[in-house]
Amino acid sequence: MIQESSHLVLVRPTVYPARGGLLRACCPLTAAVAMINTPALAATTGWPAATPEFLLVRLAGELYGLPGSAVREVLRWRAPTPVPGAPPVIPGIISQHGVVLPVIDLRLALGLPATPPDRSTRLVVAHASEVDLALYVDAVADIVALDAEELAPPPSGRARLLGAVARYEGAPVGLIDLTAVITVVQEGA
Repeated sequence: MIQESSHLVLVRPTVYPARGGLLRACCPLTAAVAMINTPALAATTGWPAATPEFLLVRLAGELYGLPGSAVREVLRWRAPTPVPGAPPVIPGIISQHGVVLPVIDLRLALGLPATPPDRSTRLVVAHASEVDLALYVDAVADIVALDAEELAPPPSGRARLLGAVARYEGAPVGLIDLTAVITVVQEGA
């Protein structure tokens, strides 16, 4: 069931209400993000209490989670238009529904090696810190609710972009802090 809300993840090739208008999804995901208030999540990790569900994406064979409340839609890969002088982490821009979005290569932002796109490569359109952007990921895996009690602080290294670490089906999942990603990209530009 789709409810009037400003926070929806688009799940089928159809149109749904979303922040400021209508959006179309291009990915066969099958669940909408529910906003659940979990104060324990914020208390233990500093992660926002209103984002217990995450879109799991693959980057270099590792699982990462994007806050479900920030995700607007998932698109099939299309080559972005290059922007002269942009840092390597921004391969270009795309136009989606009349809005120009910077494409951020999450692999490069996390210090992972770059690879060419393939059939499973996706662009995840997200909104964070008053910025709309498209995140270049290797694949989209699932939308999952992660137990707040199982979240742990991130390890050093790539921790600058991670808000917490969780486990999903026995595998570690780094929960990406989109505000930190935007800050790193802005500092590097």
